[in-house]
Amino acid sequence: MYFPLEINEQLASAMRAAAEFKVEVEKIIECVCIDEDNITVDDKNDYENMSDTIYEMMLRIGRTMGNMITEIALDEVRKLNPNNSQN
Repeated sequence: MYFPLEINEQLASAMRAAAEFKVEVEKIIECVCIDEDNITVDDKNDYENMSDTIYEMMLRIGRTMGNMITEIALDEVRKLNPNNSQN
């Protein structure tokens, strides 16, 4: 079965932006929070928590996108088999 794969452009843009932001935060954790003498110069925990929050946002966006794709697939099934689409 083939069905059109349409992803909401705003969700895709949000996922892309979140991924890029997470990369930058990870760079901060590795580069800015620790100086040449391996001494923490900034609160690394704050940035690690921020990274975790971004990860949670990405999961939520992905879940929404997955739900939308599932609905598209189910709509196609219902179109092909209208007699058995009670659920």
